[in-house]
Amino acid sequence: MKKCIVMLLLTLFLVTGCTSTGFLGLAKESYAKELEEENTKLKEELEIVKNDMDKVLDLAGEMEQIGRMTKKIESRLDELPEETLRKLVDILENYLNKKEKVKEKDIDSGVDTETETGAQ
Repeated sequence: MKKCIVMLLLTLFLVTGCTSTGFLGLAKESYAKELEEENTKLKEELEIVKNDMDKVLDLAGEMEQIGRMTKKIESRLDELPEETLRKLVDILENYLNKKEKVKEKDIDSGVDTETETGAQ
């Protein structure tokens, strides 16, 4: 009776073990290839994530630089007389008005200025 139980357990072990792995737990060649393919895909995804992370870090650096430049400009503006600031505002308004007119003209003629000159 004990021999039958042992033989049954041994047979069950061999049959169930051979479905996903080879004989006595050794991996089948197809399973090994599947793992290699999955590993390759994961490495490619990791490389993409690393590249994206580098881009994010670059953008964060640029944002910090823009923040420093903005503070520097604000401190210089605080030192300017009020009349100079008014003239500067007028100059900037004129510039924006001219730019809007060009944009309207381009829209009327069917030209997309943002894709031709780059979004600003």
